[in-house]
Parts: sequence; structure tokens; C-alpha cells
Amino acid sequence: MRSRFLLAALGLILVAGLGLDAFWLEPSSIRLTRYDVTVDAPYLKDMTIAVISDLHAGAPYIDDAKIDKIVAMTNAAHPDIILLTGDYVIRSLPFGRHMPVEKIVAHLRQLRAPMGVYSVLGNHDHWENGPRIANLFRAAGIPDLENMAQVVRGHHGDFYLVGIGDYHSGQSHPPRVFRHLPADVPALCFTHSPDSLPILPKNCALTLAGHTHGGQIWLPFLGRPAVDLASMYGQRYAIGTVHEDGKTMFVSSGIGTSLIPARFGVPPEISFLTIRCATTRRGEWSFGPFRGVNAASTSEQPDETAAPLQLRSIFWVTSSRSAAILCISSSSSERATFSASAVCRLRKARRTGARSPRCADFSSASRARRVATSSFFSARCWVPSKVAA
Repeated sequence: MRSRFLLAALGLILVAGLGLDAFWLEPSSIRLTRYDVTVDAPYLKDMTIAVISDLHAGAPYIDDAKIDKIVAMTNAAHPDIILLTGDYVIRSLPFGRHMPVEKIVAHLRQLRAPMGVYSVLGNHDHWENGPRIANLFRAAGIPDLENMAQVVRGHHGDFYLVGIGDYHSGQSHPPRVFRHLPADVPALCFTHSPDSLPILPKNCALTLAGHTHGGQIWLPFLGRPAVDLASMYGQRYAIGTVHEDGKTMFVSSGIGTSLIPARFGVPPEISFLTIRCATTRRGEWSFGPFRGVNAASTSEQPDETAAPLQLRSIFWVTSSRSAAILCISSSSSERATFSASAVCRLRKARRTGARSPRCADFSSASRARRVATSSFFSARCWVPSKVAA
């Protein structure tokens, strides 16, 4: 009898402790969690991205003071770019209190990043009033990129930032964006629901998403069963880094709560990503935003003293077996011309459907300058250490 009483008491203490953690300690906390994500996109190399997802302002523990703390923590981490992936509001959450969108945006407009702060909307935002919320963000200086693209100046040249509408609320329309971009142009993409991944083109070198809350509750042996309510793919895109069909996606567990005001094993977080670049073999080209060229490879071994050069714009003059390239560096507007015959020779891309690069005579400096200012190209290639001016 005494042993049964002790076991019952221990059970009650355990349940009370778990309840205290799930309904108070974890959902009331906030942390900034750092991740390294490796992608084959040199134009994103060493970029830092802060992802603020599923804020759900007005949910328990997500009041004005908490949002100010989130903003302060994010700014203190000094990310290169800040992406807001939707669900800023709540709908019918127990113990929650609706916070006006104007107040939410007023807090978030204090976010700062050298490459900018950008937003997309989530299903809760669309259910409330998507167009109005988008306009409020734009008025606050935070572009809403719902199925839109914007050129951003990065560390290694310009790149496309592509916002995809929320799949869960029927707003995901990738073709509306990519039909206006150069064919096969790589991009950094972000959206609310990770369920968009299968319909995204491989142009999205990295996609950032939220929506799932990481399941909010993680249970041993069961995993994250609540994700089945958030995603048609079950736990396939529940949390963290996902590699699928040549694409990479990172799903943030977010900050707020929905349905029930609880978290267990999935603490609220600001996701802070550092992009690591997949190793590129010597002599190969790795592309950022570009026009015209699909692929290139070396015809001779590159100079061992060579170093990678980041190019913002590239144009070429070819003869039968050699080429000269006019480069505009991403770090300056200084022009340099060098012979490419000993380094790399442009050739038809190996993959199906790729076209051979078109070659044109840009011997006229003025013409080359005009073209250089009208299009952009980001690449890394091996070049001789001595470059002819």
C-alpha cells in the first residue's frame, strides 16, 4: 500500500513537472539558435540569415515586451539579412489575446540588417486579411514578397531573393515568379509552409520555411504527431534541414503557438543560419544569378597559384580554340581582361536541354560597358594569378 502511494505521488510530480515545462517554461522562453547549412551556391557563401517564423503575437507569453526582446536579440546577432516567414497573428487560441497588426508591425520595423528585412505571409495572416497585412509591412519599409522576386546585393555579387506565397492557404504560385527570371537562375527562396518544396523549381538553391512549429510537442518514440495537422506530408518537413530532389530547405520551429498554448521538446527560437558553400572542384564554374551561360569546364589544368575570383559580370570573345573574358568584379567596378585559353573553355552544358553559350565580339569597350551595366552574372572560376589589365 505504501509503495503504491509513493508511485502515485511520483507519477503526479512527474506529470506536474512535464505540464509546468510544456505550458510555462518552454513556451515562455526564447533563444537564438545557430545552424550551419551547406548549399551549392557560392553567391550565398558565409551569409548569415535570421529567420523569425510563426510569431503569433498575442498568444500566451508573446506580448509587446517579448516581441521587443526578439527584435533586440535578432539585431544583436548582426545577421546579413532577416526573413520573416509569416503567421504574425493568432486566431482563437486559448488564453490568447488578439494583438492589432499595426502594433505588431510597429515592433518589427525596428529590425535591422545590411541586406534588408523581408516578409511573406502565413495562413493565419491570410485568414485575417492578407492584403491589408502586406500593405502594412510595405508601409513600414519591410517588403512583402508574396510570389515576387527582388535583387539583393550580397557579399559575392547580386542574387535573387524569391518569396513564395503560403501553400496551406492556396497562395503558393512559383511559376508567377520564375517565369520573369532568367532561365535556371539560382535564388534564395523563402515561404511559410514547407509543403511548397515539391513544386519549387531547382532554382531555389536554399528555401526557408516555418509553419509546422516543429510540432510544438516532441514525444519519445512518437516524434512530432501534431505536424500531421500542419503538413500534408506528415513529419517529412517537420523541422530543420531537409535535402530532397537536389533542393535544400530549412524549416524553423518558430516562436509562438497555435491550437494549444504549449511546447515540449521544441523551445521557441530565432533561427540563425550561416551558409556554407559546398566544395567546387578546381576548374569548375559555380553559378549565381546569370544570363546566357549554362556551364563551362577546363580544357587545361589551372595554374596552381590561381585563386577564386568573384565576378559580377562576364562577357567573352571567342575564336576557334581560345577565349578572352571581360570581367567586372563584384567588389569594385574595375574592369580586367585576361586570356581564358589556359584556364577554362566555354562548352555546351552536359545536362539535357542546356544550350551552348552565345559568343559575341565585345572588342568595343563602349559596347561592353553598355552590356555590363544591363545584365549581371555571378561566377567563381580559376584564373591566373597575374591578370592583364
